[in-house]
Amino acid sequence: MTVTAKPDSAALDQRTATQAEDLLAQACCAEPGRREQLLNEVVVLYLPLARRLAMRYSGRGEEFDDLEQVARDGLVEASRRYQPGHGGFVAFAVPTIQGKLKRHFRDHGWLVRPPRQLQEVLIGVRRQWAQSAQELGSEPDDGALAAAVGVDAQVVKEARQAAAGYRGGSLDTPAVAGAESRVETGEDGIDTRVLIGKAIARLDEPERRLLKLRYVDELSQDAIATEIRTSQMQVSRLLARTHGRLREIIGEVG
Repeated sequence: MTVTAKPDSAALDQRTATQAEDLLAQACCAEPGRREQLLNEVVVLYLPLARRLAMRYSGRGEEFDDLEQVARDGLVEASRRYQPGHGGFVAFAVPTIQGKLKRHFRDHGWLVRPPRQLQEVLIGVRRQWAQSAQELGSEPDDGALAAAVGVDAQVVKEARQAAAGYRGGSLDTPAVAGAESRVETGEDGIDTRVLIGKAIARLDEPERRLLKLRYVDELSQDAIATEIRTSQMQVSRLLARTHGRLREIIGEVG
C-alpha cells in the first residue's frame, strides 16, 4: 500500500500564489469579459484568506456572515486594483481586506456603549436565540429567552433596544474588559437607553425598520437585502448612513 504525503500549507500557499500571479498577469492584457473571468478565478483561490481575516474580527458584536461578506468584497476590490510587478498579491490584498473590515466596524459599531450588564445579556440572548430557534423551529419570545438566560423579560427587551446603539471599539487591539470608555446610567447622569430611544424616535420610518430588522430581528445583511428587495452592499450603505444619522441626533439630544 502506497501512502501519498499531503503537501504542507506552505506548499499549498505557494501553489495558490503561483496560480494567482499567472491569472493576474493574463488579466492585464485580456479583453474585458475574459479579464473579469480571470479575476473571479483569483478571488475564488483566495476565499479561504478572506474567511481567515474575517475570523480575526469575529466576536466583536457583528455577525460572522456579514464580516465574511465584507472580507470577500475587499478581496474582489483588491483583485481589481492590483498591478502585477508591484509586489505579491497577498501583500496587497491583506491590508485592503483589513481596511474594509475596519471601515465596516467604524460604520456599524456602538454609537453609545450601554451598561456592561446589557452587553453581557445581549451576548447571551443572541446565543440562546440561535439555539432555541433551531430546537423549536420558530423564534423564541422574550419570556423564553429571559428564562433561558436567567434574567427578567424586561432586561432582555432593554438589551435588544441597546443593540441598536452598537458601534465597534478599537480594532487594532483586543478588547479588554472595563478598559473602554462608556456612557452609562449613573455616569455623567446619562441613561443610555433613554438617549438611544429618543434618537431612534427621530429617525424616519424606513430607518427605524432597518434597525429593527438588523438588531431586534437580528437578520444578517443578506437576509435584510432579501426582505427589502435590494443588494447586501446597499444594505451596508443604508446601515452606515442610518448610524451616521443616529450619531448626529445623539449629539443633539445628549
